[in-house]
Amino acid sequence: MRNLSLRTGLESVMKTNCLLRLATLLSLAGVTAQAAVIITSDSPNSVIPDDSATGLTSTVHVTESQTISSVSVSLDLSVPSGLNGWIGDLYAYVQHGSDLAVLLNRPGRTDSTPDGYNDGQNASLTFTDGAVNGDIHDYRFTLFGNEITPLTSTLGGIWAPDGRVADPATVTAASPRSATLSQFTGGSSDGSWTLFIADLSGGGQYRLDSWSLTVNEFTPVPEPASMTVLTAVSLGGWLLFRRACRR
Repeated sequence: MRNLSLRTGLESVMKTNCLLRLATLLSLAGVTAQAAVIITSDSPNSVIPDDSATGLTSTVHVTESQTISSVSVSLDLSVPSGLNGWIGDLYAYVQHGSDLAVLLNRPGRTDSTPDGYNDGQNASLTFTDGAVNGDIHDYRFTLFGNEITPLTSTLGGIWAPDGRVADPATVTAASPRSATLSQFTGGSSDGSWTLFIADLSGGGQYRLDSWSLTVNEFTPVPEPASMTVLTAVSLGGWLLFRRACRR
């Protein structure tokens, strides 16, 4: 009786192991290679020229050549010691080849507030299309429900890019958003990526401490021939393991 109990227990363990291996095999049948993510950054630590369209540029280089599925960009800005900032002065875009996405275009600027938001706090921002916060241009309304409440701390969070290609001297919230980060989707990741940022009005100044670029690439899909082999192997393995598990 003891041997019978031991044998029954061993068979139970073996069957459990068999089922686990079967589950693993079936799960592998649907596995594809994971999408690659490229992250690159630069730390200029440079003051953005005040009231100058010349602005400041910073370029990073990507050597991997893959098809882009999405892009996000992060900026870290600080107010130089002894100076004041003015976020509504800023205009920024990132460019790759002939494609360009506008990150900032005079945040808060409207016909009635031509100087934009007068907030002077540091900023640590990430831009990605589809961000829950919406686009950065009206961040006060998003944060406070109105356009007059000023910031009291660092402007942070994840935002959609401004996207407005309108002249910074006349841009408003109503200007069309046609230059978002989706401009890069479907292109190749390799080459130079350049950030341009300018302070277009006097009276406030920022330093570009650092910025980073994250490029997500499409998940590779197995070739039809590979899928046929994978399916055949999986089916064959399933039948063998199924017979073994029935014993």
